[in-house]
Amino acid sequence: MAAAITFERFSLGFPGPEGVKWIFKDVDLEIPPGRFYLLRGPSGAGKSTLLDLLAGEMSAWEDSWVQEGALFLRGEGGRPPSVITLFQQDGLWDDLTTLENVRLGGRCSSKEARTLLSRVGLEKPPEAVADLSGGQRRRVALARALASRPDLLLLDEPAAGLDPESEERVLEAVFQAYREAGGGLTVILCSHGVERAGRVVEEEILVPGDGRILLRKPGGEAPPPSAGAHPVSREKGLSGAGRLLLAAGRGAAGLAEVLAALPPQAPLLSLRQAGLRLLQGLPFLALSGFFVGALALHFLLGNDPLHGAMVSPLLAGSGKVLLAVVVPFLAALLYAAPAVAGTLSRVGSMVRDRQLSAYRALGRSVRKDVLSPLLWSHLLALPLLTAGMMVAAIYGCWLAGLLSRGISLESFLPRFLENFTGTDLAFGLLKALGSAFLLTWIPWQAARRRGLSPRDLDKASLWAWTLTALAILFYQGLLLFPQVGE
Repeated sequence: MAAAITFERFSLGFPGPEGVKWIFKDVDLEIPPGRFYLLRGPSGAGKSTLLDLLAGEMSAWEDSWVQEGALFLRGEGGRPPSVITLFQQDGLWDDLTTLENVRLGGRCSSKEARTLLSRVGLEKPPEAVADLSGGQRRRVALARALASRPDLLLLDEPAAGLDPESEERVLEAVFQAYREAGGGLTVILCSHGVERAGRVVEEEILVPGDGRILLRKPGGEAPPPSAGAHPVSREKGLSGAGRLLLAAGRGAAGLAEVLAALPPQAPLLSLRQAGLRLLQGLPFLALSGFFVGALALHFLLGNDPLHGAMVSPLLAGSGKVLLAVVVPFLAALLYAAPAVAGTLSRVGSMVRDRQLSAYRALGRSVRKDVLSPLLWSHLLALPLLTAGMMVAAIYGCWLAGLLSRGISLESFLPRFLENFTGTDLAFGLLKALGSAFLLTWIPWQAARRRGLSPRDLDKASLWAWTLTALAILFYQGLLLFPQVGE
């Protein structure tokens, strides 16, 4: 059953210095299901915004936009319809093959996927997505969208950047899918190829740029300007308290999302990612732990006012402080720096390139296939890296003791580890696990904002790293009170 779209006194705008600039204002409109619509309007009138809205890509927790009234998408029996969007960014997954990307859409067989690729003019496409040209990527994305058999298909310039022959094949593939659906598919096509699309378009959705959304027959006369011609009236936006509430809601929603990812959902992928983090991080953290331990004990013994009369208490005290407090904190901070930057870079680029949007639209679980492996790779890697840094710190301290006082390893270890108990080890594990959770949640939250430019990512990385470091400091500081009390 195709999707029906209803606007009831619907308004949408973006806050600015002077208040809200309303893109759509007081729209009352019913868009019937099972038809082929051409979305038209001048540049900047809100066509892409309308598609993002229908695709569910505008989070209710964001303070970057304001909505009034209601928008309803209804499928058969009033159920939520299946909505697939082909954005201007293709949203292909580079770590999957071309065929796997298409099969991801409809969970179809390889034969069916090849048929769809052939339909869009790719009889023998390159196997690796990285080897596809820009035009080929768009055709693969279209094949993937058609494979999902949606109720509502949203197409934002699907033939952009293609030569005339390829453009014709892409549009023909869309027309064929619409005809085969027999009224079970609603299509909204935003395209400049009006003359080619005209042969199947039944109605046009017009966004004139003055706050209205209109339906008209193809080729009809342009509507007269409304009384509230562009730019539409501005009204007061969210208050400071409203923005704080939205920010709190956004943080709580992100926290709930990460908590929901705690049950392991992709064990093999998590283990592989954790193994890579161990291989990449262990040399640096071990070397850091070795030098921290060596320097700490060197200065401690070198500034001993009793000149060796109380070496055993000094060793026991330094071992307790280093292994129970300093090393877990330094390990979390040193690990968090590249982890935060990596999450911001990877997830931010996936959001910007619409990979996560396409994944969600295909009915796949971002939590299962992206967030849970990311979280568990940190939960597995950080405790092991902290343990490795502890061992390296012990050997660094022993080397300082050997060079300063000639202490043997057999004599050094019992005294150095005298006050380090199993409780300290348990608290160290708890610190590592909690820190791993924090350094997943905070950058994940920061990276999910739409449209982060490279400059925005740079700023977001700095803020995410600062917040993560402060959160780790606060968390591990709180754990010190019950740990010292033991």
